[in-house]
Amino acid sequence: MELKGLGSVAPYCKNGKSCPGYLIKEKEEKILLDCGNGITNYLNMEEDLENMTIIISHFHPDHYGDLSSIGEAIDLFLKFGFLNKRVKLYLPKVENSLIRHLGNTQFSVEKNKEEYEKERMNQRYVESIAYHHSFDVEEYDRGTKLQIGDMNIRFYQTLHPANTYEVRIESPTGKFAYSADTYYDESLIDFFQNANTLLCEASLLKGQARTCEHLYAYEAAELASKSKVDQLLLTHFWPEIAKERYVEEAKNYFENTQAIEEGKVYKLLK
Repeated sequence: MELKGLGSVAPYCKNGKSCPGYLIKEKEEKILLDCGNGITNYLNMEEDLENMTIIISHFHPDHYGDLSSIGEAIDLFLKFGFLNKRVKLYLPKVENSLIRHLGNTQFSVEKNKEEYEKERMNQRYVESIAYHHSFDVEEYDRGTKLQIGDMNIRFYQTLHPANTYEVRIESPTGKFAYSADTYYDESLIDFFQNANTLLCEASLLKGQARTCEHLYAYEAAELASKSKVDQLLLTHFWPEIAKERYVEEAKNYFENTQAIEEGKVYKLLK
């Protein structure tokens, strides 16, 4: 199994850095985790669209912004005969309740119904793309388990205003965990446990006010340490701040830490 970084910053692109997107490869199968603005710069469309599955972690634009471009590419590649089947697209199922039960935690967005309505609006927008392009669309939730080639995939609902899921992928060649946007939650430790690689958001630095449900770099490192993972890759940085600052903060808590880079391929070995 290998990972290619396609994007690392949010909520906008800058200086060659794209919004979140990560390509997992295992033999002939590929999983695109999130599809943020600018990631198509780092995809080899003719090769990467073959045997691709796309998983969107949640309906925030920095995680799905390039889905429309990929949809157009799939449509043309099918017409030109470069592809012989549509791409499978998994979207999170949005709950009707304004109160979500995540493990033993009750997470309420009642205090901000505007966020909930925004999520619904984003969901409708993504579905308008998904159902009018060349995708085979399915929804997933916390109980969904997928088998793609040799890869077993499961999901964990996390603390974020939008209905958001962490992703764990296991195959004979390794164990990989992906943290999409999340508030600090120790129940994630079990889900990340003993992963060979944890790809984790680190949106904030110590001293910055936590104005949204995201992790500080040191919190990502604490989760990595408590989960006993082998290596930590940080992502989801503020575009105006150097990645090295996030890595420096995290290394005080977990030494084997680096920032994911666009275009770089990482081997995810046992």
